[in-house]
Amino acid sequence: MNDDILQHAYSYHDAGVSVIPLVAKKKIPACKFQDFMERPQRREELPKLFSRADSNIGALCGSVSNNLVVVDIDSREKWAELEAYPAFRKAKANAPVVPTYRGYHLYLRAPEPIATSKCQKFNADICAERHYVVAPPSEVRREHGQLQLYLFSNSETMRPIYAPEANVWADLQAIFGFKSYTDIAKEADTAQKAVFGDSLGIFYGLGRQAMDVLLNPKPQGQRSEAEQAVVLRAVLIGWSFDDVYCLFKQYAANGTKFYEKQRAGYGQRWLHACYKNAQKVLKEQVKPRWYQISWAISALEHDTPFEGRSRFTDAEVIRLLLQIERETGKRPVRVPYRALAERLGRPISVVYDAIKRLQVQGALEVRLNTDSTPMFSIPNRFFDLLAKPNNLTHYLSLERVERDGWGSDEIVGPSGIVAGHDAYRQQGLGHSGSYLVRDLNTLEQREFTLSDLMQKGFSYRYLMKALELLMQCGLVELIGVHKQKQRGRPQKVYRAKHMGFSELDLVAEVAGTKGERRRQKRQYEEERLIYAQYLANKRPIEQNYSETLTDIT
Repeated sequence: MNDDILQHAYSYHDAGVSVIPLVAKKKIPACKFQDFMERPQRREELPKLFSRADSNIGALCGSVSNNLVVVDIDSREKWAELEAYPAFRKAKANAPVVPTYRGYHLYLRAPEPIATSKCQKFNADICAERHYVVAPPSEVRREHGQLQLYLFSNSETMRPIYAPEANVWADLQAIFGFKSYTDIAKEADTAQKAVFGDSLGIFYGLGRQAMDVLLNPKPQGQRSEAEQAVVLRAVLIGWSFDDVYCLFKQYAANGTKFYEKQRAGYGQRWLHACYKNAQKVLKEQVKPRWYQISWAISALEHDTPFEGRSRFTDAEVIRLLLQIERETGKRPVRVPYRALAERLGRPISVVYDAIKRLQVQGALEVRLNTDSTPMFSIPNRFFDLLAKPNNLTHYLSLERVERDGWGSDEIVGPSGIVAGHDAYRQQGLGHSGSYLVRDLNTLEQREFTLSDLMQKGFSYRYLMKALELLMQCGLVELIGVHKQKQRGRPQKVYRAKHMGFSELDLVAEVAGTKGERRRQKRQYEEERLIYAQYLANKRPIEQNYSETLTDIT
């Protein structure tokens, strides 16, 4: 690990900027950076992200980095022309500046979410929402072998990002033509509002209103209700409590209810009560299909039910469509192809081809609206495709009910757990692990003994090994010993927490099996390649040998 890069990543994170690793000597992301536009980035994630010694570093722009805007001016002549504007001179004197091969990067803190755009007059790119830039200290090798260094020109490390005063920002907006994300939403048609509206894209998908609640606290008497609405929105789009707590810790400003509770020492407890209350409200209001969508999104994050070379791309596209349906609460989903491509970070042609394949496989229905905007709907038969036993991903004990609508077969609740996870390797919970996790989830917060689990068909030896591993992970706790009434041996009594994907990831990490499935897949591919090369080299030898035998005879 390059400690210097990691320390810079910590500095960016402490300054409110989300960062991602880039491929060595290139500008290409070394991870799926769209994930950090859907949930807050935790500080403890950085060592794993920047584990490679030669990684470059990229800074995410937009609302996920406190409205960071980077003005990328690709001409030194245009940079010199901008000296004529007093607002630009003030910004240049106060903001971090990074020289590039052709021009400069200027780091600014906008008062509101800004759309990514171009300024033709000054040959500048406005890098904002859903965009990233190469950040110092990074090295990029250009086409002809030259090495371009990214370093701050006015200090060795990043100075505080400049937030222009209202009058200075107005002048800069007139110079570069900054476009407010909210203004674009007001001018957009119905289909584009699914992309630019408050419900999508901005602030991890929580919306402009949620961001204002945390950054610009409401007056007393309105704070608690407003902040609970943010928690409800987060629960609606599938956030865990850890994600919600991370969001409030990073963004809640002085004056918010959470900030006051945190200073008093019980902010986490107060927020957890809000989270539980939001879950109760959601349970009363949400439709059965919401559970179906939420668990399908989690399943597609780890695996794909499709086949072929593009199966993971197909899973990404349909997972995004499910996310949009869950965020908007509408079906079918109306969204342009370009918007899907922007959120996935993929070319439009790739997204279009994936949608055609999904239609052929019956996993997606597409209709055109009166204004020729595509309308996407995931039919219920897709969830049957996801549940096929020949896929690595399948659900156990799914409760189903007949409903009217686009399909007929729907899952009522998330009673199953996904199999095929790295936690279910032999060194971990084993092949029976998915069944054990399912049964423990049904016993959530209830006492149980080994006898209760052995009656379900698990062996004593297996349970001792599995429970020991789960106790190491803090997912199962020993709460006492139960003495039998009639000459029976005393039995240990346990209690289990609910286990989802994050908990299974922890089990795989403790058991040392994390990433095993991908390593095994790569090994199989290498073995097939070696065998194919062996066959290719063997055929000419056999042919020459047969020709030699013919000559001898």
